[in-house]
Amino acid sequence: KYSCSYANFIMFIENTNGQVEVLGKAVEQQEMKIKIDPKAFSMMIDGLYQDKFGAVVQELSSNAYDAHIEAGKAEIPFTITLPTEFGGKFIISDQGNGLTKAQLIKFFGTLFETNKDKSNKFLGAYGLGCKSPFAVVNEFSVASVRDGIKTVIIFAREIGDTPTFFILSETKTDEPTGTTITVDNDSVESWEAAIEKKLQFFPVKPNIIGGSGKELFFDHMKIGDVTFLPRIGGRQAFIAMGPVMYPMPEELNAEIITSNNSTVYSCDIGDIKVPPDRERIYTTEQNISFLRKLIKTQNDSYRKELNRVILDKYDGTFDSYTKLKTLCLDLPGAYDILSAQLTQNIIPEEMMQQLIECGMMSHNSLTHLLTNVFYSSEVFKNNVPRYNTSSMKIN
Repeated sequence: KYSCSYANFIMFIENTNGQVEVLGKAVEQQEMKIKIDPKAFSMMIDGLYQDKFGAVVQELSSNAYDAHIEAGKAEIPFTITLPTEFGGKFIISDQGNGLTKAQLIKFFGTLFETNKDKSNKFLGAYGLGCKSPFAVVNEFSVASVRDGIKTVIIFAREIGDTPTFFILSETKTDEPTGTTITVDNDSVESWEAAIEKKLQFFPVKPNIIGGSGKELFFDHMKIGDVTFLPRIGGRQAFIAMGPVMYPMPEELNAEIITSNNSTVYSCDIGDIKVPPDRERIYTTEQNISFLRKLIKTQNDSYRKELNRVILDKYDGTFDSYTKLKTLCLDLPGAYDILSAQLTQNIIPEEMMQQLIECGMMSHNSLTHLLTNVFYSSEVFKNNVPRYNTSSMKIN
């Protein structure tokens, strides 16, 4: 598959591998350049993110996560300090190896500068995330300790100007290595909403200090390779690449497991391509094809494990049935599996009578359950009911 374009009667042919062949003789060849001025910087930071607080939380948390991975401290949580009702700032601190003054200037002071684009161990790749605080403030500070030296730098910009930085200090210290970023914005609600939305899938949750005191992290329910979380941001499904969750493309909605919760599928870092904003994934043919195969594989693992869970938990007693009935409300497909146990005579008829006698269901609702619900499942829709509900005694 090839695409062609013409410029000054020179034909450029780009194949699907991204290689370019030039047919004809060029008079002169030069590389195009990027002019970084206040307008360009604003486009790359202010205009890059739709969810600005979410971007700051995700990008800085990803950097803290990467710092712990690099330092061999993957199991140690980084720390987020939130403002409270009395004011304060958003502060994120890691216990990584820290950065020297030269590294701080290189990575924080230069767009697209990164050392993480050669390995899938790390989340960062574009060299933009550490500048994300400019999406919500015009000034933020970075303090980092490495090799016994603590460097403090302020990054700032006036409206309409290119950012500048000021080196406040470079001193010897006994403090442990690590980096702390301080963002002077006291919107507690915005920061907490961003944490709820962006950090649910991080394997080690950060220590949270301050804030309103509300619980920001939800319990996960993982069956097979599929995870369910309370509905996040109104989204039905996500793909988690490492710990970072991206909204599942809408064209794949028909293939996901739907429930009252958010459904999360998982892949490794680098499996799919994402744009610099890291708020979505590219809907390329390659990404969509990969996700379709992934969804099918993980759906199969979910159904297999769900079947095992139902069979393990059901022991033929009334108590086990009532517990499973609650479980069925949370897990898509669980009711079909439990229904199968009834239709296969694994649940005794005496229990049916118990259900009616204890008031859990009426004669009519039991009939409806057996005929309309059990047999509406794809697997058992052609089965013939095995229970004659009209002959059951009702006290």
